[in-house]
Amino acid sequence: MNAGMTAVDDNCWWQSRPPWDDSPNEALVHSQTPSWQGSSHAGLAAPKPIDDGPRLRCARHMAAYVYIMTDKKNGTLYLGVTNDIARRAFEHREGLVIGSFTERYGLKRLVWVEVHDNIAAAIQRERTMKHWPRAWKVRLIHEQNPEWDDLYEQLNW
Repeated sequence: MNAGMTAVDDNCWWQSRPPWDDSPNEALVHSQTPSWQGSSHAGLAAPKPIDDGPRLRCARHMAAYVYIMTDKKNGTLYLGVTNDIARRAFEHREGLVIGSFTERYGLKRLVWVEVHDNIAAAIQRERTMKHWPRAWKVRLIHEQNPEWDDLYEQLNW
């Protein structure tokens, strides 16, 4: 276990407070308040609260995405998984991962996305779908996106 993290359960690791809590750590603020505050040095400013570092998110509570990229309708398919669909789709579109399958075959069109509550479920779904016949994947795309439109522009930034 990394320093500063607490085990919540077997699948979830948190720091001492949840990631959405941007307030300073009160224990650190009080432990760092000088003992002389309130004495003859009362005119001096108290130290600012300490930022106790980046907050790790619980992987169990983060959204994860399984997605399919292609070059054209009924073209070559790439199936992937990510925790940040907008960033990952951008990387594929711009060819930022040199030598990757999507860069090699020019797969820049995001045509199918499925959201999962956690990365473990998304990875399991991706691994399962990688063994599917192509026809099953094409059927999924047709159900959600019959015109094979690029969904990149519809992502919520």
